[in-house]
Amino acid sequence: AGGGVASESAVGTEGAETPESAISGGAEQGGGNGEGAGKFEAADNDEQSGGSGGKGGVESISIRTGREAQRAVILGRTGSGKSVAAKNFIAAADRVVVWDIRRQHSNSGHVLNSLPALTEGISWSEFRLIYQPVTLTEEEFGAVCLTVYREGNMLFVVEEADTFATPAYINDDFNRCITWGRMRGLGVICISRRPANLHKNCLSEMNHLLLYHVHLPNDTIYLKQFVPPDAVEEAKTLHVGEFVYWNGQTSWHRHSPLLLLR
Repeated sequence: AGGGVASESAVGTEGAETPESAISGGAEQGGGNGEGAGKFEAADNDEQSGGSGGKGGVESISIRTGREAQRAVILGRTGSGKSVAAKNFIAAADRVVVWDIRRQHSNSGHVLNSLPALTEGISWSEFRLIYQPVTLTEEEFGAVCLTVYREGNMLFVVEEADTFATPAYINDDFNRCITWGRMRGLGVICISRRPANLHKNCLSEMNHLLLYHVHLPNDTIYLKQFVPPDAVEEAKTLHVGEFVYWNGQTSWHRHSPLLLLR
């Protein structure tokens, strides 16, 4: 696998100063030894906070790759703010591949639409590759998943993850990225508009959840199998851009809208 580069980027909340990003030193080549991270800081909403996190603090959200690779899920209806969070994670990562079927991230990196181009791109030491398939087939998606899994040591962002990860079926290669990717240094972010349409493995394996506005009964009932019920109830009251962050364990917080990382 290719080497990773440690990376951290901070993003302020609405009304804060212009965000800054800092890139720190390189990592060893191969073996999943690199530790990269897409990271931002978001201040808690002073009025609402749950779990053990308290009120008015600052939550640092980092999706790690390399030796301690993590999984994250971003959920919420169309227009709720998911794409801003996704763009921030993409901008903060030094090695990232995005499965972009809705053409939302054309300005976030190098756009490509073929497996040979992807294979060449991930041979670079640093890359932001936006894969926009010409025809949406499971075979192509599986091939992209297998390619990033074999290379490892990067962040893999999957828009509309429920396309090939429904409650009844999940693509084998995508499932491998989610369940075994940590051993390859592969961090994974699954993004979906409808939680109830997403396979349980995406949710049960997550270390981070950014939950934007959801309100449909099917979605909230399904989410409560994996997420603190009070956090799900809080998500019903969110305004555009606001989100509930859950750390995959006990603590959750309501956050103000994010600024877009430049």
